[in-house]
Order: sequence, then structure tokens, then C-alpha cells
Amino acid sequence: QIESALAEAHARTGLNNVRADYGFTGIGQTVAVIDSGIAYDHLALGAGFGSGYRVVGGWDFTGEHDANPYDDGPSGGHGTHVAGIIGGDAGSDTGVAPGVDLVALRVFDDSGAGYFSWVENALDWIDQDELVEVTPDAVRIRKAILQCNLRPKREAPKKG
Repeated sequence: QIESALAEAHARTGLNNVRADYGFTGIGQTVAVIDSGIAYDHLALGAGFGSGYRVVGGWDFTGEHDANPYDDGPSGGHGTHVAGIIGGDAGSDTGVAPGVDLVALRVFDDSGAGYFSWVENALDWIDQDELVEVTPDAVRIRKAILQCNLRPKREAPKKG
């Protein structure tokens, strides 16, 4: 049933037509996933992290604050799921853009909590890595498509 549901979803959304008409696979594009990280050891997501793998980089903006944006949920959590929808490649089961490179920006911790400041830091990281160009007229995403699932807890109010 999963196979038929996936095939139906691809047909219903027009993905099959886009691939047939334009050859779109995501090759040459980079997508930043701002979420709970990516379980980059997942086979459908390239089974590794860094140069030469599908998840080419990233950062953990949670309390761990390090260069390892691994999604610590069992078999990966929401960020891994989102990354699979975007660029998974497991043979006949593929995401929308199975050739895309992924960047994992972890803004939700192991319990699923986060802060807007972590999301802001992730967006700043993208800007510093020149994935987004901001001009007086517009914000143009050059090499990244941003997916944000904003469910962070509120920052504690300041006393004063």
C-alpha cells in the first residue's frame, strides 16, 4: 500500500510531469533543512556526512552547539523525515529531488524543544555561508530551499 500511495502522491502533485517535462532531480542544488537535524547515516540519505555524501554539512544550534547536526530520534525524527521527503533516494522510493545535496541545521533538541534564537542563528549561518542573498528589494534564495517547522518553546521572560 505504501508504494501505491507514494506513486499516487507523485502523480497528484505533478512531480511525475515535472520530472518528465524538465528532468528535474535536484542535482546541483543544496537544500537546508532547519529542523531536528538529519540522521545522515540513513541509506536513503547517503549514509554519511560531509564532502562526498548527500548531507554535505550543517550545524547543531541546540545546547550541544557543535558541528554534528545528527537527528538523535530513534531512526531519526522529524528532520530526517523531512529530508527524506525532499531528497531521499531508496531505489524506486524517492523524495521530490533525489539528487539534491542536504544541509542539516538542528534547532530542536532531543526532547523536541527549541528557541526562536536557535532558528535565527540557523538563518544567520545560511546567510554567512552565502546560501541566501539579501538585497534592498528582495530576499533571493540562491542555493537553498528552507524548510522550517517552527514549534519552539518560548524564551523565558526577562526580569526587570
